[in-house]
Amino acid sequence: MLEAASGYKTSRLLITRRKAAALAEWAGDRGLRSLLSDFDVVESGKPENKGYWINTGRRVPAGNGLCFVYLGNRPSDVRAAYASDASGEDAGLLADLFRIPECCLRFYEANAERAREEFDNDYAVITTEATTGTGPYPWFNNYLGQYFGHSLIHHFPCRWDCKASQRRALHSLELITEVSTSWARLAEEKCRGTVWFSPREGVHMIQGRLLSRGDDYRADEVVSTVYNDMTYALKRAADRPTWESADVPPGIPEGTTRLEFD
Repeated sequence: MLEAASGYKTSRLLITRRKAAALAEWAGDRGLRSLLSDFDVVESGKPENKGYWINTGRRVPAGNGLCFVYLGNRPSDVRAAYASDASGEDAGLLADLFRIPECCLRFYEANAERAREEFDNDYAVITTEATTGTGPYPWFNNYLGQYFGHSLIHHFPCRWDCKASQRRALHSLELITEVSTSWARLAEEKCRGTVWFSPREGVHMIQGRLLSRGDDYRADEVVSTVYNDMTYALKRAADRPTWESADVPPGIPEGTTRLEFD
């Protein structure tokens, strides 16, 4: 919303129609343009375990799920985003309107089929495979933080160290800082840390702690999009020097991806 209000980009939000009506009134009072999708979106048949986030939604008639709100200060851009979704999503057009880097758009299009079939349309595993080095990666690019309410980017970066995504994120951070320095500090605090990710077991993060650096952490610093055996394994391992920081805590499923952002 902040980026849309500043004129930097067009924004698309997925919310209830009741909230959408209030948002449209708020936007109109501030000279912004908004449109609501003619359809709603619900989560596909199998749970993604991403909290309230939906990556593999399907369209349903209006009034049966969550709707998209298109928001911006240029009416033509808002109408273009609305029309693109209504006709079947033009990825290139939306990337331009949403300020998604060209390299990340190409990455998205090249891996779209695999992401849908194997990872519920989330790219974390594919981005990890495409990234050289082991991290820690720039916290600006931690889009997984969006599942916990804090992220400077909302696209899938082509690499965790993608420079274009960092520039995109820094622009967002500058806007946030102009509004509130404490808000900017909070975004950084919530995006730094160690992330454990599995397509079926959810996203789990030890916020503010890098295990490769030997950081200790407390059980209450573990946040999860779904509370399950991975959550309990990470909480049990807190403050207990029973495993090396480079290893996997007991109870973490095989094949889980671990990432660090600093």
